[in-house]
Amino acid sequence: MMSSEHAYHGEDEDHMSYPIGPIEARGAFTADFALPAEVPVAQVPAMIERDRAIMATRPGMRQKHLPVAFDGPSGRFLSGGRYLFDTFENALAYREWVQHDFVVDGTKFFERPYFVDPIFFAWRVIGGHDFKPIAECHKVIRFERWKASDDALGAIEAAWPDLRDEAQAQGLASAWLLHSEEDQQIGVVSVADGARSPGATGPDATSLGVLESAPSLGLPFEEHGLATKTFDRTSWVLTIWFPLHPGEPVDPALWPNSPPLPAPVPAAV
Repeated sequence: MMSSEHAYHGEDEDHMSYPIGPIEARGAFTADFALPAEVPVAQVPAMIERDRAIMATRPGMRQKHLPVAFDGPSGRFLSGGRYLFDTFENALAYREWVQHDFVVDGTKFFERPYFVDPIFFAWRVIGGHDFKPIAECHKVIRFERWKASDDALGAIEAAWPDLRDEAQAQGLASAWLLHSEEDQQIGVVSVADGARSPGATGPDATSLGVLESAPSLGLPFEEHGLATKTFDRTSWVLTIWFPLHPGEPVDPALWPNSPPLPAPVPAAV
């Protein structure tokens, strides 16, 4: 289903227009954390771009969706990352690098004082499919995790065709089924297009609510007693990264909800 010979860093590849169809990736990495309410939102894109210039050069990275949501009760921002890699080994190596070796201003990435309760996983990709173009239609993203039972592995691997068909029936833009044997976790990423109301000036709350309330693609795992849900978060996609080449100019990222969400300010000419 997924070719290990796909060249993610091919010189002629247009990363922003990956073909519709099965996603050529075998590994994934996810991270989730909160940011304090007092973090200046307008400064966040510049911080992200500084990290991207380094993080997007890591071996085998295919793409990253960076989510952003708001926690009303605490006022915190909720963010993290949803990455795809060519191989599971590269996803695992990324987890080790970002946890232990990525240091900026003398601080390891997940030890930054403004990151609250970070949690992260490396995954094997059981299946992934883009139903709509990534550059035009990846606007909101949902990430769900389940704690899997000891005998769930066979069912997880067999579940992908039905999960993919349900994602297509729901009109989603993309869906990924992930498994971490190390942590006994099942992960499902669902991506949807936006449908902003005419004249709306704020973030697209309508599309966010539709995806958040949609039937979970992983519901059969619960119905068959194979897993217990531990995490479910729907967010706007703040930015989408593609691979960068070390030492070369940094190509632009996508900022699919900007405006109204903040984006980097172009440098003065």
